Amino acid sequence: YPKASAPEERSGAPQNDGWIGWGSLGNASVSGVTVTRDSALSVPAIWDAVNKISTTLASLPFGIFQVTEAGSELAKRHPVYHLIRLEPNEYQTAYQFRQALFAQACFGDAYAKVSRNGIGRPTSLQIIDSNCVTLFQRDSGEYYYIVRRNIGNRYVEEVVGFSDMVHINGLTLDGLSGKDVTKTQCDSIGTSIAAERFGNYFFANGANPSGAIVYPQALT
Repeated sequence: YPKASAPEERSGAPQNDGWIGWGSLGNASVSGVTVTRDSALSVPAIWDAVNKISTTLASLPFGIFQVTEAGSELAKRHPVYHLIRLEPNEYQTAYQFRQALFAQACFGDAYAKVSRNGIGRPTSLQIIDSNCVTLFQRDSGEYYYIVRRNIGNRYVEEVVGFSDMVHINGLTLDGLSGKDVTKTQCDSIGTSIAAERFGNYFFANGANPSGAIVYPQALT
């Protein structure tokens, strides 16, 4: 697998760049509402589903096990044990990391970059917004990821090898990329949001119509 290349830094994201944050722009529904992950979570049913799935899975016991003559047991000396069980990085607990990862996976894909030391051992796991990741395939058949994102005030591009990315799919048809829920269910979600907005505006106006048109004669 190709090794992760050094990040390419730029003074700012180019205005015509169609990759960075492309998914965050959302999908236009027939109701006129733009659907993103954040706006989809405003639908109570979606919020409840994502919250229950992510918090439940994150609370399950995770660990690295090894096979011994006495059976399987926790591999506490394995370099990944500490990352999975306690602290994947210096900013998140294991529970926070897994909850965010599974929440993203509910919408199609979730990614976590694996950082390694000089001898190749994993040292940290960093969640990456799925909107910033694109999966590519070389002519030789091997896969790799392009990550385009803003870090602080810097625009960074980097190549991440297939073995250096934890990739969790939601519903997938090819076994590689999950189906984007905000795209495939765009119209249904947009209709739910539009109906709720209409109801809010209507009741905010005292459940009264905003006006009426009077015509002096009967209308056919």
